[in-house]
Amino acid sequence: MKKAARRLAGALAGRTVGADWLARWARSRGHRGLALTYHVMHAPAMEAHLDILEALFEIVSADELLARARAPRSTHGRMPVALTFDDGKRSHLTEVIPVLERRGRHATFFVTSEMSRTGGLHWFDFARRIERARRDREAAGADPARFNVRRELKRTDAAHRDEALAAMAAELGVDATPRDDDERPLSPAEIGELARRGFTVGSHSATHPILTEESEARARREIEGSRAAIAEWIRQPVRHFAYPNGNASDATEAITRGAGYEAAWTSLQLWISTRENEHRLPRVEIAERYDRGEIALKVVLSTMPLLPNTDGTGYAYRRARRPGGAPAGRP
Repeated sequence: MKKAARRLAGALAGRTVGADWLARWARSRGHRGLALTYHVMHAPAMEAHLDILEALFEIVSADELLARARAPRSTHGRMPVALTFDDGKRSHLTEVIPVLERRGRHATFFVTSEMSRTGGLHWFDFARRIERARRDREAAGADPARFNVRRELKRTDAAHRDEALAAMAAELGVDATPRDDDERPLSPAEIGELARRGFTVGSHSATHPILTEESEARARREIEGSRAAIAEWIRQPVRHFAYPNGNASDATEAITRGAGYEAAWTSLQLWISTRENEHRLPRVEIAERYDRGEIALKVVLSTMPLLPNTDGTGYAYRRARRPGGAPAGRP
């Protein structure tokens, strides 16, 4: 099956087959659609990616994607794809939104409420800045992997992580002020503007901790508090949540359900299939640098459990069970 997937991906990349072949392949495996995760994107890359995606999919909202997944029968034609953007960066408003509006496309934006409220730097951007400073000071030109602060601290609870970052920053003379729109978070007013312009706004927690590393009380504050703040800014209920780094557990799922979210999204790199736990939904990450061939390969390999889950848990999410005991979906 891996060889068949790679042949199909190569054919898609080479344009010898197109949307119909992709749809037949996906439907033969019980899939109903695909959600893509983006982070920082700039207008030229967004235009190029939309050219590719529009040739292969029907671009729909996340709500429409889930509605089709719940439908008793899969429709004919192109498979639906939903676009989602994580972290709530201001460049989403200045670079991505104008392209989407010009082309009449919808997307969901998952924002971090506390970073938006304070205007502060996300911890991973702060860590990236520390990595550069450490590398420049200790060994200019050395392998960047030797100084990967993000990897060192990702699975640490937020309090200890922030303490470690502050100590390293003080030693290296690194400040935590956002420098450009790729680092600067959207303000509450800008988040409200996204909603007024017709885009879906969801929560990505308050401060982007790895929720499975936090106490239940901290996880609850992150999940419930962010929903309340964002709802105030957009003047409507917040229905979607994206787990930071994709990490979820039975405990965090119970909190998202209890908080009133209708859907919660992970980093499991699979298509949405005929049966899903709507609080453990999969999304496939796409990087700005990807060309048509890389997008095609990622899309096709995601029809099977071949890609690593970015939260480090493999395919454990697929062993979760829906309320009432029904399986969460295909392995």
